[in-house]
Amino acid sequence: MKIQNFFSPFYSSSQQNQGSWISRDTLRKTMIIGLCFLVIFGIFIPPVNADPVDPYIRPLEGRVTTHSNEVIQSFPSYLTGMFHPGIVSNLEGNRYCQIESEVPDFHDCEEFSAEIEGIARRSHADEFTAKVNDPVTFQEKGLPVTVQDDGGTGIYTMRFGANPQKLENHKEVLEYLEKTVLQDAGFFNLDTEEILQSILKTHEHMVQKLPAAYGLLKGGEFRDQAMVITGERSGNSFNELSEIVLQRGGTQTDVRNLKKVIQKMNKYGSFEKAKLHFTKKELKSFGKLGHIPPAPEELAEEMSAFVEQMKELGPQVIDRTVDGVAAAAWVHQEIGRIHPFEDANGRVARSWMNTFLQLGGYEAVIFPNDDLYTEAVDDDQRRPGNFANYLSEIIGWNREQKNLD
Repeated sequence: MKIQNFFSPFYSSSQQNQGSWISRDTLRKTMIIGLCFLVIFGIFIPPVNADPVDPYIRPLEGRVTTHSNEVIQSFPSYLTGMFHPGIVSNLEGNRYCQIESEVPDFHDCEEFSAEIEGIARRSHADEFTAKVNDPVTFQEKGLPVTVQDDGGTGIYTMRFGANPQKLENHKEVLEYLEKTVLQDAGFFNLDTEEILQSILKTHEHMVQKLPAAYGLLKGGEFRDQAMVITGERSGNSFNELSEIVLQRGGTQTDVRNLKKVIQKMNKYGSFEKAKLHFTKKELKSFGKLGHIPPAPEELAEEMSAFVEQMKELGPQVIDRTVDGVAAAAWVHQEIGRIHPFEDANGRVARSWMNTFLQLGGYEAVIFPNDDLYTEAVDDDQRRPGNFANYLSEIIGWNREQKNLD
């Protein structure tokens, strides 16, 4: 992820050369604030085999034991404020603390981040306010601020100016899934359309009142645009996109085809219009950027097929004939593969993944590192079922966190 330091004039050349941290005390005189400019199509989620469940429902490496022989009907309280991998939200939802190796104490996050924000607003009021009020900052994950932790909190990166609506929405989603799925023994007896509507309702809750590039996000509606999903977290120039293609096994011919695709997209104004003019070779080369999920007109059928299989898996997870970790991993990957929504597919996938974990007697989890999470999702392309193994490790890590109490 690329970080641009906006306040470099306040940071001495000797510090820049040494890569020094700014201490908590000297923050009253100087700060490093970097806004991550994120250019990303999404998270790469691989296509599945003819029987998509099979690669996941198999013995897991380092299998973990369940917490309960029964369905866990309520999510742990900490899950509300941990809806993105690697972050802990404050009570208001407008400040995040980043997880380094262990989950920091919530009260440390609340107090330390409030102190740093106060310093920033006093020291560099105009600059800080401008960056915090940037629409990208507000819509994504806030403005990153790197500090040295003199107090032993284990917090080195904070994010300011995030949209507090995300926290409220995530709380509603968890409450909805508790009532609708975890506490309703007859949920999987519903017909396919009713269960599909519950997934759409999850998305509606997740994005309500959140801004998109144009207006509000379309809650509970399938996307109407085609897209490409890649795990790369940078790449907006042709050279960067070409490098992604080459890293994924492409050739110089693929790079030339990619250039033709981009030229056609510029000519016709959108991928949707341009794809009618792609050759098969151009489309194949373009696909090497990442995964091309189903077209908008295919989403209803794809999601109905997903729900049919989910209906079969649910009771098997509850009666323990299918392991909950494997099933939860498949649910997560399949929602990501289909990528049914314009935005928030990851948050919806993790919410339903955690629901299946608790159906299987495992407590819901958070992911401590966004990059490792994305890498595990991406690796599943080469080794179907790999995400289930990663999820098993994450369950073990969650159980070791003393602050997840």
